[in-house]
Amino acid sequence: MNRFLMIALFAVSCAIAQEDLASKSRFVVQTEIAYSVMDVHRNGMVYDEMSYTGNGDFWLQFGREFRFAKHFSWTPSVGINRNGWDFTLYSHEGKMSYIDPFVAASINAHPFGMGYVDFGFRYGRPTYCFGELDGEKTTDDEGWFAAYSVEGFAHLGVDFKEHFRAGAVTRLTMMDGEAEPHIDMFHVGVFASYLF
Repeated sequence: MNRFLMIALFAVSCAIAQEDLASKSRFVVQTEIAYSVMDVHRNGMVYDEMSYTGNGDFWLQFGREFRFAKHFSWTPSVGINRNGWDFTLYSHEGKMSYIDPFVAASINAHPFGMGYVDFGFRYGRPTYCFGELDGEKTTDDEGWFAAYSVEGFAHLGVDFKEHFRAGAVTRLTMMDGEAEPHIDMFHVGVFASYLF
């Protein structure tokens, strides 16, 4: 009986402590622009001459931020990522880009009632990859359809005017699949969110 009383007391205490948290659970739309560097691995080796600088990384993400304590929340989300690079390889000019739909989840902290910090994980399946060297297409899309991407990310930002959030973001992405190459990417950029 005492055990049931303790459980009931705990449940009531949680309900009282979090009675206003449900109203703080909100839908989130987020976009990011980033600078990135990509390393390409073949046969277990990194080809330094194939480290590219990004010409535009873009994310669009939709999720719901669930508050579970006064200063903490978690956010499941879905989205799409586009990455692109220009590069020079042995005096040849080239381009590469891909589109990567994904699912993600993060644990978030809200310090001081206006700060925002999160750490999360993303899983994606590239649906389109484009490569070009000296104006000729070089990409075998069939190999990329079997690829996947996994990623860890972190955001540091601030909330303002109730519905807006902005700040800095960093991401570390690994892309692999049945066909070579294996790719590692590091991104750093800025993000903006609208909460409603």
